[in-house]
Amino acid sequence: MSSTQRDDANHVEDGKQEDVVVSIEAEEKEEQSKEDVQEEEEEEEEEEETKLLENGRDTYFPDPRLDDASLLEVIAWWSEFTSIHGVYYMFERGHFSDWLLYAWSALVVACTISLIATLVVMIQEYKEFKVNTSLTPVIPASLPFPQVTVCNTNMFQTSLMDATGIEQPTDEEEFHAISQPLQQFIPYALFNGLPIPIDDLQLSNETNATNTTDRWTPTITANGRCFTFQTNKEVVKPGSGAGLRFGAWLNQSNYMDTTVQAGLLVFVTQPGTTTISDQTRQVLVPPGASAFLGLSRLDEERITEWPWQTCEGTTTTDVCRTSCLQEFSRVFCGCRQYGDPDTTLPYCKSQADENNNNKETNETQELCILQQSGLEDEFLKDSCDCPVPCTQQLYSVSFSFSQLSRNFAQQLAREFNYTDDAIPNNLVDVVVNMNTIRYDLMEESKDKSFSSLISDLGGQMGFFMGISLISIVELFGELIGLRILPRFFCGDRRLYGVGQRRDYTQMGVVR
Repeated sequence: MSSTQRDDANHVEDGKQEDVVVSIEAEEKEEQSKEDVQEEEEEEEEEEETKLLENGRDTYFPDPRLDDASLLEVIAWWSEFTSIHGVYYMFERGHFSDWLLYAWSALVVACTISLIATLVVMIQEYKEFKVNTSLTPVIPASLPFPQVTVCNTNMFQTSLMDATGIEQPTDEEEFHAISQPLQQFIPYALFNGLPIPIDDLQLSNETNATNTTDRWTPTITANGRCFTFQTNKEVVKPGSGAGLRFGAWLNQSNYMDTTVQAGLLVFVTQPGTTTISDQTRQVLVPPGASAFLGLSRLDEERITEWPWQTCEGTTTTDVCRTSCLQEFSRVFCGCRQYGDPDTTLPYCKSQADENNNNKETNETQELCILQQSGLEDEFLKDSCDCPVPCTQQLYSVSFSFSQLSRNFAQQLAREFNYTDDAIPNNLVDVVVNMNTIRYDLMEESKDKSFSSLISDLGGQMGFFMGISLISIVELFGELIGLRILPRFFCGDRRLYGVGQRRDYTQMGVVR
């Protein structure tokens, strides 16, 4: 290669190197220009933020100091981390327009008011302690037989009053002396189709009765001496073919002149009832009738847990009202009514007894009883507090009857030496049994328990504001308990209150 060619090649190579240098310098200038543009943009953003701060934007939510934060700063900082819905948007730190902050604030306030109103209503409803009542049919294999009490509408036998000279009894002994005997009053009785031996009927008022399974017990009531049938046997078949069947002889020839109605009073109560009075529900069977008393049973079981409890004990309302009136008679008149078990006082005289030397006392008692009859209703309303029992059995009676058949009446006339003319006016044939082998169980339950109240409250708080148990701890424990209260009582003005790490004051603000 000649020297001229070498010079040309060197010249070309030098030109290429110059082009590369120029290209590198251009790229560097371009990068520098980009950096300058980016710096200018950052400066513009800083200027805009400065303008916003100067115009009041974000002045309510400045970056707080960890060791000395205002109350608003504490709440605003806490709102960024709470799980309560919507609170963050009320204290949002400078990204939303004012109108949006106000809208969120209005929404949160409205939801808070609605939530509080709903919670107040729910708590008030709970404090009423209402109960629900359910009725469930129960069909057992058999049913216990209730207690049946029968009374003659005529209180005393005139023939016995004449024989003893007792016009009005003063104690139990005189009462029994002028009352109709059991063997005359109940000539026959059967239970579940099997006759009850007459010897047991005669001994039923003695303590050495041979049969305590089926027995009649004399009971002094406001209707005179009655007889109560009790048994521990059960019935497995409904209708007139089972249960208790008995005949009652009214003996109208010995009725007193003051007896208005002729017939048989039948009371059906739960076993163990000790008091029968005019407060007890009853059925009147006319003479000469063959009656069927169909029973339907209702068991009541009420809540015994305070404060839902509205019942007390097992004493029925009828027994309570009767005891209350008996006490009224003892206090107001100084005597006791028929059926009152208090033996320290004599029976009240319903009329003056001319054969009694203490005529003035009798007249005073008569006047007292007349006055008492007008005050009983007011006394019951003002002085007798008779709550419903917590458990009881109620029997409703469906009553149907027909005349005794002629053949059956003639058979009884031959067996018990009755006359045919006397049977229609004196004999009553009664069957008492269940309509069906079933009963209804009425049970009370809480309308709202404490656990259901908590569940409902939690559901409403979650619906309105997304509040859970953790949210409540955040509000009352973390914000109020650890931050706000120490500020007022301990002077602790730190951003996180007493829960703040002590070395945070040297660490700066954490966003």
